[in-house]
Amino acid sequence: MVEEHAGRVAARSRTPQDIEEVEKIVLTMDTLDTSDPEFRNRWTLLNYEFHNRIIASSRRKRLAKIAATLRSTTEPYVRVEIDLTGDAVDAGRQHREMLEALRAGDSDGLAELSRQHVESTARRLLRGLRSRSLQPASDADQT
Repeated sequence: MVEEHAGRVAARSRTPQDIEEVEKIVLTMDTLDTSDPEFRNRWTLLNYEFHNRIIASSRRKRLAKIAATLRSTTEPYVRVEIDLTGDAVDAGRQHREMLEALRAGDSDGLAELSRQHVESTARRLLRGLRSRSLQPASDADQT
């Protein structure tokens, strides 16, 4: 709900510099090499930066502080999700859609996309955890 609200406000408050900086992050994420051993770490750091930059576009310091606290709490789960699934394709598409809503000043659209994005990350995490728990334990895991 916090990120949804921040997206709504950010779309109304954004500046050309905000759009440019969010776009730069998205383009950098899109050029990451998925075969690079550092891909997941780099992607996760850029993901954190992407969300913080959109929230900063709201110009609401207290809102940004609350969101940063929540993001710091949930960030380990985002890392687990990307480690389990290795799937940044859906998130990348969602980031581009969020960027376009920010660019257009579409406050309702960015709010909805922000909510959907957080929810889909949670769903991917749960799917990854379920699939891992269904895998047979290896001999090394049993000792």
